[in-house]
Amino acid sequence: MASGIKFDMQLEGLKELQAAMRELPAQMQRGATRKALMSGAKVTRVQAKATSAWADDSGFLREAIVSYAVKKNEHEYTDQVRIGVKRRRTKKPSRKLSGAGARRQRRQTKKIVTPYYWRYLEFGTSRMAARPFMRPAFESTKAAAVRRIGERLREGVEEAAQKVAR
Repeated sequence: MASGIKFDMQLEGLKELQAAMRELPAQMQRGATRKALMSGAKVTRVQAKATSAWADDSGFLREAIVSYAVKKNEHEYTDQVRIGVKRRRTKKPSRKLSGAGARRQRRQTKKIVTPYYWRYLEFGTSRMAARPFMRPAFESTKAAAVRRIGERLREGVEEAAQKVAR
């Protein structure tokens, strides 16, 4: 994914929310935080896709900009969501085809199509100036993303608390 760009954001100052999170079972904590982080990442992802930094006639690079949850690491209450460019895109073969159509489709599925050029656009090359789209998208939406994460986290904790109360 976006190995060259890494942003780290921490929400602090939400002591009541943090205390409420500690009272919930671990599975419910994970669900609430992951949903909140994914909704915050969506704000930045949409902004990155809407950029006018470069012309994308095919829409291939815009389609490859994704956000995904990272598997839980060794820290107790840490969740991560990343926004970047999908590494590869392949077609799934159809099981309905037989004969020549199936052979043609197998040949096509072996091709791995990757929008590798996103790095050249983001960072530039020795012959091309950089036309960044991820960094400006993050900088312009970080306040809105933090607000959305806080709102969704509160909603998720309240919803999980109601489930525990039942």
